[in-house]
Amino acid sequence: HHEEAKHVAIHQHPFGEGKERFAYRFYELGQDGRSIVGKALVAKESRYIQENNLGNELARKKYSQRFCRTQQLAKRIANEFNAKLDWLHRVDDRTPRIEMLECCIHEIDDIFIGKLSVLVEERLDESKWQKWNSNSGFVHGMKVKPTFENCE
Repeated sequence: HHEEAKHVAIHQHPFGEGKERFAYRFYELGQDGRSIVGKALVAKESRYIQENNLGNELARKKYSQRFCRTQQLAKRIANEFNAKLDWLHRVDDRTPRIEMLECCIHEIDDIFIGKLSVLVEERLDESKWQKWNSNSGFVHGMKVKPTFENCE
């Protein structure tokens, strides 16, 4: 959260869509309600909530809290993994490390739609980061996404 932020803006339509979530451009705004302050951000919305429980703020808040807790746990595990790599003498210093984004929950009180909990994280600079996998089974470098139709 940027210290100069007094308002927020969120795009109506997602710029990204995964199997589980929609991603929306999200901005923190200054006192004038127009000037963007801080870094580029992304608001994430559960596909299930968006498609089935749009007006259910309790479901939205629970999703946001669960996602944040899960991401914080993943960050702790990644830090422990990185520390283990650093400790091992046979691992080259150039070996990539895992880094997880911080996330937070913005609680918005909008005059038109009421209270709304929104999961927010920093937007990745795609020129600096590599996305290695998707929520639907695709892994970077694969020519074809795997199918899981006959798995038991």
